Amino acid sequence: MKKITPTFFKNKYFKGVFYGLITYLLTLSFMWFSDQLVRSPLPAIDNVIDDLAVQIRGSTGQDNFISHRDITIIDIDDYSISQLGRVQFWPRKYDAKVLDYISSGNPRLVIFDVLYTEADTLPGVYAEMLRESGFQNATEIIRTMSTDHFFAESIKNAGNVILGMFDDERVAAATDSDEDIYTYLPDFYAGEFQSLGLFQRSRLVLPVREFTDNALSVGLLKVNSDIDGTIRRYTLLQRSSKTENDGGENRRRLLTSIVVPAALHALDLQPSNLVYETGRLHIGSNISIPVDNRSQFRLNWLGRNEGFRYIPFANVFNGLVPAEYFEDKIVFIGSSAAGLEDLKNTPISDTLPGVEVHATALYNILNGTWLRELSPLALNLLLIFSAVVFSLIFLSLSQVYAFAAALLIILLQFFGYVLLIFPEFQLLLPISGLILLTISSFIVTLVIQSITEGREKAMLKGAFASYVSPEIVNQLIQTGEDPKLGGNETEITAFFSDIQSFSQISEKLTPKELVELMNEYLDAMTTLLNDEKGTLDKYIGDAIVAFFGAPLKVDNHALRACVVSQRMLKAQDALIAGWKENKKEWPKDVFKLKTRIGINTGIAVTGNMGSRKRFNYTMMGDTVNLAARCESGSKHYGVFTMVTQHTKDEAEKSSDACLFRALDKVKVKGRNQPVMLYEVMCLKEDATDAILACKTEFEAGLQAYFDQNWPAAMEHFKKSAELEPNKPNPDDGVATNPSLVLLNRTREMAENPPHENWDGVYAMTQK
Repeated sequence: MKKITPTFFKNKYFKGVFYGLITYLLTLSFMWFSDQLVRSPLPAIDNVIDDLAVQIRGSTGQDNFISHRDITIIDIDDYSISQLGRVQFWPRKYDAKVLDYISSGNPRLVIFDVLYTEADTLPGVYAEMLRESGFQNATEIIRTMSTDHFFAESIKNAGNVILGMFDDERVAAATDSDEDIYTYLPDFYAGEFQSLGLFQRSRLVLPVREFTDNALSVGLLKVNSDIDGTIRRYTLLQRSSKTENDGGENRRRLLTSIVVPAALHALDLQPSNLVYETGRLHIGSNISIPVDNRSQFRLNWLGRNEGFRYIPFANVFNGLVPAEYFEDKIVFIGSSAAGLEDLKNTPISDTLPGVEVHATALYNILNGTWLRELSPLALNLLLIFSAVVFSLIFLSLSQVYAFAAALLIILLQFFGYVLLIFPEFQLLLPISGLILLTISSFIVTLVIQSITEGREKAMLKGAFASYVSPEIVNQLIQTGEDPKLGGNETEITAFFSDIQSFSQISEKLTPKELVELMNEYLDAMTTLLNDEKGTLDKYIGDAIVAFFGAPLKVDNHALRACVVSQRMLKAQDALIAGWKENKKEWPKDVFKLKTRIGINTGIAVTGNMGSRKRFNYTMMGDTVNLAARCESGSKHYGVFTMVTQHTKDEAEKSSDACLFRALDKVKVKGRNQPVMLYEVMCLKEDATDAILACKTEFEAGLQAYFDQNWPAAMEHFKKSAELEPNKPNPDDGVATNPSLVLLNRTREMAENPPHENWDGVYAMTQK
């Protein structure tokens, strides 16, 4: 049988690796293509899953360096506005009063998520109204109404205030001549190429200068959302328009977010301790933040059972909170009031105050608990490993079970990630990619198996269907365990059958009648053979050569061979009855047709043997030869099914379905070792009292024969001869039976006793 695929590709593990690599490349290609789209579907799916995982967490366990209780947010909320009036009309003295009160409690840092880019003055309309009323110095009067100096003094006295700046498209761009702007910012640069991916901020607007002069530091308040408008990442660095030439290489001045100087001061570090390299921002020697090409990291939001404390601005203003509460705390001041337009869409809320975004970022940085993502190498190794494992799983299952396994794997991926991997390890996985990989693996395995194995299955069916039962053919196809070319040593049960005196019968039939008879006979016998999972070796005229236990291992093959022998004899009688009824013109010898069967169990070589152009799936070995001797030797004893002791023992291990009787211990021609032979008298269900009595008397006689008790042996054989189911009758095609054979031999032994060391073995000189 010609093989379609190389031998090594038959190996399931090699196929698993091969299919896995194809799956990996297909998945990688789809992921790359998806990333090129403006609205990439895979990241969108991942974002939804990640957001769900964030929302269902109870506690995150991030309190390493600082606790979430160490961060407090002073909230300019709707209640504070109702108490103190519109924010736009609050004098800076309000801010000064609140800052002074907080500072009296000795906080670690005070960070304002509030823009102080304009002086605290009344609108120009009031100056015009004063002039119309006769005041010549209206502008000076309005200027004296400013309370900025109170706030500036409070910032100076606090000594730990960080202010925010922003980028305004409405003002002129900052240039190299605007050195006064950059004097307030950290002297922090990166290579031009290294900074290419960062967001560009060209129109910087700083707080009022007297505030900036007294502040500890300033930083950008700008946060950037994903394409769906949700904030999941925090931008640490952005690039300005300022460049400098350092040894012939242009460098770009970098701008930090407000939390970077906050982290530096919380850790008692200087701006010189900041180091930016592609993929990393180092803050000192202990904090190394993994960032993308835009210098963003994934925020690790607090869980449902955690949260920063919010205190209304008005309550602090009115001294309702003990100043001692702020001791060693990091205090953020921001707004949750709807009218101030600082509410952000985040995974945990679609109306989260922007100040909490900054607070979460600082909390993550100081604790080193940002969400981690797999490196490209780790991600690819995970995809390759998963693809190979999934392919091996799907290769091992039928299509229905493989489909069920794919669904189960997808469910495990989803729930395992959301409920275990994300909350326990704070690790982001591309679940959409893994799900896509699972689906691809199932489809690739299904398609390739169908393409590459469909033809092989057809060839297997064609090669084996003519001599193996359809059930075994299907099993071969499902398991892929095709027999080895050249032979495979295994235990089988060899089976030979032959019609006695067939030459005499065939001489009396016309060629057409002979073909009709043989077709009916062989069809009936082969059908029974296949029913018991036997393998047809060949037809030799009227003879059938077959075996059980190959090309696939068949349980109970010895029993099956014995059972099929009796079913064949019963089917033969049914055929004869039909011929007598429908083929009355046939010669009478046809109606005497008798089949002899020989069976032996043992080790033999099975496989495709012959020439390259023509071969046959067959069996070879001593086991086969002995089975053939059993078939031919059965004529000597007048029985129709003769088996060896090994076959009888193996059959009885499986079932007592067959009735065996011991026949003789013989040494067949061509073999030195003697073998005990048995007759399959009938199926146990067909045994009559006469047959059972015959077996008992015969085996008693045989034992007396082996003991050289000739008179007792002859007495038993005479009794069993009367009970034999087959008595000599020319009309029935029966010439003798075991009782008569052994009776005559015993008489001879009595007249001419064997030598003293006789072991009871009878030498069979005929084949």
